[in-house]
Amino acid sequence: MNKSKEFLAKQEEACKYSGDAYLFALENKQADIEKCQEVACKNLYWAYQFARDIKDADIEKCQEVSCKDSEFAYF
Repeated sequence: MNKSKEFLAKQEEACKYSGDAYLFALENKQADIEKCQEVACKNLYWAYQFARDIKDADIEKCQEVSCKDSEFAYF
């Protein structure tokens, strides 16, 4: 898939923060899911959201992070 420089720049900017990476993946079907997930899963809350909402998310990777806190492990 040929992605424009503008799209890649937006993704790079979004992938500086966990919540932004999650939202970018949620709103852009062409997003690099692995890259966005790597950043989103640096935060317990966003790891849970990513696993719940993003198609093709690596659930086990998100689960490893989320289960570090009993509240998110429960969800």
